[in-house]
Amino acid sequence: MNDLVYVDEVDNELIQGYFNSLTNALHPYPPDKANDDLKDKVNHFIDSILKHGMYNAGEFLSFADSYICYSLKTPGIGEAIGAISLLCLIHCGVSEIYRRYNVSCRVGEYFLEHWKQYATGKNSTVSDLILFYYWDEKYRAYMEKGLSSDEMSQTIIHDDYLSSEHGVYQRKVIIIWLYENYFSTREDGVNFLEKFAEDAGIKKKLLSTRRKGS
Repeated sequence: MNDLVYVDEVDNELIQGYFNSLTNALHPYPPDKANDDLKDKVNHFIDSILKHGMYNAGEFLSFADSYICYSLKTPGIGEAIGAISLLCLIHCGVSEIYRRYNVSCRVGEYFLEHWKQYATGKNSTVSDLILFYYWDEKYRAYMEKGLSSDEMSQTIIHDDYLSSEHGVYQRKVIIIWLYENYFSTREDGVNFLEKFAEDAGIKKKLLSTRRKGS
C-alpha cells in the first residue's frame, strides 16, 4: 500500500501531536540505532505533513510495524501501550498489525480506560478494538461457562462502561452478537433480548425473532 493520505488543516495539528507523542515515548529507552531510526522516521512524517499536507500510507504502516515490534522487545509494554494505541488513530490499517502482534486486546483495554470519547461509534477502529477486548477478556469465558440469560445480562448491566453513555454502541453490538452466537439456540434466548428491549435496535431484533418463531 503506497497510497497517499492527505491531512487537512483541521487534523494537521492533531496528527502532529500524535507523532510527537510517539517520539516522546521512545525517550526512556536506552539509545540505540533502532531507537534513533524510529525517531528519524517520525520526523520524516511530520516534515511530510508540514510541507505537503500528506504522508505515504505504506511507509507509515511499515513504520508502525517496526514501532510495535521495538516496543514489545523492550521492557515496560504497559508504559508503551499508550503510544502504540496512537498509531491506529493516525491510520486505521494499523489494527491489522495489532492482531499480528497479539496486542489488540491490550489496545482495546487502553481505549476503554483512556479514550472513551472515541468509542461512541464515531471511530469504528477504536470501537472494534474495544469490542475485541470485551470478547477476548470477558464474553468468550462467559459463554464457555454456560451463563444463563439472567447471569449474562447482569454482566452487561453492571459493567461501568457498557452502562454509560460512552458504551451505548458497544453495548448494543455485544447484546445482538451474544444472541446470534450464543442465545439463539437456547431456551432463554428470547428472554435475554427482552431484558434490553428498551433499546430500539434490540427491540427490532426481538420482534423479528418472535415472528420467525411463531
